[in-house]
Amino acid sequence: MAAEAEVTRTVLMYFVLPLWLVAGFGDYLCHRASHIATTSGFKESLIHLIMLGEISIAVTAAMAFPV
Repeated sequence: MAAEAEVTRTVLMYFVLPLWLVAGFGDYLCHRASHIATTSGFKESLIHLIMLGEISIAVTAAMAFPV
């Protein structure tokens, strides 16, 4: 059981989190290139707030319960 937890922790720390950060930075670059502040407005902001809510549930669960 401890080995499985260590593998899970390693995958999350060294694969999932960096991939998530790279994807987020890529999203930022795409939005910057398309001048999203002037082209999309409220709808795009709402989508990002929903995505933030989704990940906050997962992060809160990971902090509250043993992985």
